[in-house]
Amino acid sequence: MKNKSPNNISPKIARAFETPLNWNEELAPKDFYADPSVTVLFRDEFLIVVNKPAGILVHPINDLDPEKKNLLKLVKWQSGQYLYPIHRLDRPVSGIVIFALDKKIAKKIKENWHQADFLKEYTALVIGITPESGVIEFPLEDAKGMLRESKTTYQRISTIKDRFSLIKIQIQTGRNHQIRRHFKMIGHAIVGDILHGDEKMNEIFSKELNFTRIFLQASKIQCPHPKNQTSLVIECGLDQELLEVIGFIDSHSSLF
Repeated sequence: MKNKSPNNISPKIARAFETPLNWNEELAPKDFYADPSVTVLFRDEFLIVVNKPAGILVHPINDLDPEKKNLLKLVKWQSGQYLYPIHRLDRPVSGIVIFALDKKIAKKIKENWHQADFLKEYTALVIGITPESGVIEFPLEDAKGMLRESKTTYQRISTIKDRFSLIKIQIQTGRNHQIRRHFKMIGHAIVGDILHGDEKMNEIFSKELNFTRIFLQASKIQCPHPKNQTSLVIECGLDQELLEVIGFIDSHSSLF
């Protein structure tokens, strides 16, 4: 099953999901979103998978969080469905986010999220030339200061001007900022990462290109469908703003 929707979904579900989700100004609060376009990558009677834009939270951190601009609320407003979050991406990260439409389905996916047959792949641009492939297994501290086992694997796709590496990343554990922290540890910070990255390099991209996010995108998820166990493969290409960064480096190599 690859990025396809079944033809036998109910009329109500079919009406609820449009690609892309079109903003309904009559339904939403006036101060909600300036640019609410979200692309649906997959939908059926059990799941809706969207491409999260950078700059917004997946869901509020807690009930008291004043942040109104979150993906959960946006997709809920547009679909008319009650949504169950499965996972999250950091605010500056874009890419694939799965929501369940059923509580039992959500529970089943969460229980299996870190199993070997759940592939989660990211695309990133890092500073420097990495090895062709590698495994990073530095333990990472959790919120309580305890060291936790952490594993990140990567494969280099290409190099840009002998200064940057475009890489595919897979994670076998899910620690906070795991990818960002691991690549800082091996001396290849991710472009645009203001917490764990290279301040001078980030300043160049911010000043010259107005690029104020991280070059990290959740680009592929492959897992058994929670209802029928067929292989579900969801993919998305690089955001336009990330492609523009690559083009900028290629045409302004003297800055780096």
